[in-house]
Amino acid sequence: MTTQDATSEARRACERIIVDSAAHNDERNWSAFASLFADDAVVRRPNGQECRGRDEIEKSYSALPPDRRTRHICANIRFDLTGPDHARANTTVLIFSWQAGDEADGSVPTLGLPALGTFEDEMIRRDGRWSIERRVATLLAVPPST
Repeated sequence: MTTQDATSEARRACERIIVDSAAHNDERNWSAFASLFADDAVVRRPNGQECRGRDEIEKSYSALPPDRRTRHICANIRFDLTGPDHARANTTVLIFSWQAGDEADGSVPTLGLPALGTFEDEMIRRDGRWSIERRVATLLAVPPST
């Protein structure tokens, strides 16, 4: 495999993990979300909370309000393979959120203004599997308070 092929393969795997992390977050599938991280991963959430390890990551995210719904749009993923088993990625994230209500009557919830953030990820490959070793999630701009 050429260096270019190895970089392309790593890029595809890491970008998929980033997008999957957003999808699992939006689906509120916290075990699938946590499985994308290394066993000893560290996540710094936008509120500054630091989580260490998959169990703590899953526990932290599952404590989110049960009626909060989100959609993360990931864009402008900048990827660098920093070693054969290490990579970095910086992703721009647009986050839409709303409160779930009783949609049984056919009503559609009101969507708030989006927030703008970033994921700064350090990725690692162990036993042939890429995962997030460290993530710093930052909010850059949020909607005004109402």
